[in-house]
Amino acid sequence: MSLKLFILLFPLLLGAGCAVTVPERPVIREEFDPLSLDDDDVLAELRQALRAKKDTAVVPSEGPALPDTSEEVEYVQGYRVQIFASTDPQAAKRMKEEAGGIFKEGVYVEFEAPYYKVRIGDCLTPVEAEALLRKVQREGYRGSFVVRTAVKVSGKSQVLPER
Repeated sequence: MSLKLFILLFPLLLGAGCAVTVPERPVIREEFDPLSLDDDDVLAELRQALRAKKDTAVVPSEGPALPDTSEEVEYVQGYRVQIFASTDPQAAKRMKEEAGGIFKEGVYVEFEAPYYKVRIGDCLTPVEAEALLRKVQREGYRGSFVVRTAVKVSGKSQVLPER
């Protein structure tokens, strides 16, 4: 009898002991207005710090940096050869400088979160891009590959002769 009683009461006691209490939801104050915060001094300090940095070309209030407009430049879909990708912007900058000393074609660092990608050339056709890829691989960048991306075109031809 006591075994049957135990078998019947055990699940009830177990369920009561493991009951979970649901916490009350916090009350949300809808009268809070984030625009009422007086944080203009923080923004002013940030802008001043950014202006003081040598490498900083853009202050947040001034918007994105615009390309040089001294020459007519247009962006179209084309191809570049990617030689490097890293989450470290300084490593990408070093690789860009190294490649810039080797290749006549334009060398670019493009940020696609979370990677800084170093890419070479402004090829309008896959044939141009494949030729550039072979040239880049001959220079030792064996893991490089062609990517489709926006490229710069200007009034003059972008195809440069090999060295």
